[in-house]
Amino acid sequence: MSFVARRFGSAGLIPLPSDPNEVASATCDGARCPAPTASGVSLRSPVVLVVGVEDAVARACKATAIEADVGFVRAPQAVAACRAIRDARPTVVALGPSLWRDERHAIAEAARSVGACVVEIPPTAPTEWIALELVGAAMTALAATG
Repeated sequence: MSFVARRFGSAGLIPLPSDPNEVASATCDGARCPAPTASGVSLRSPVVLVVGVEDAVARACKATAIEADVGFVRAPQAVAACRAIRDARPTVVALGPSLWRDERHAIAEAARSVGACVVEIPPTAPTEWIALELVGAAMTALAATG
C-alpha cells in the first residue's frame, strides 16, 4: 500500500464497482470508510518526519515505522522539512541535534501550524530508543486527536 493510500485512506470515497452493469451503492458503512477528520480527510496511520539526523538513525526509524504501519519522511535540511511538513502533514516532527537554532525555530513553527508534535532528539540517545520513541509518540499523538 502506498504512502498516500495509508495517509489519506479512502477519504470518504466509495469505490467503483468492477462490473459496469452493477450499480454502486451510495452508502458507506463504518467498517469500510473511516470517519473523516475536521478537514474532511480520513487518516489511516500517523506520519513521522525527521530532520537533521544521521543515516543510521533514519534507517532505524524507517524500519520501526514500517513495522508499526507509520508513515516515515526524512528531510535533509530546514527548507525541505518545511515543504515536507506542508505536503505530508506529519503527526510528529523530530529535530536532530545538527540543526541550527534558527532552523529549529522555522521547522517548529511550520510543524505547529499543521498541528504536529515537535520532538528534539538528544545527541547521545541510542538509535533504537530514538526510533521506538518517535513511533510511539506518533501513535499516541494520533490517538489523542481522535
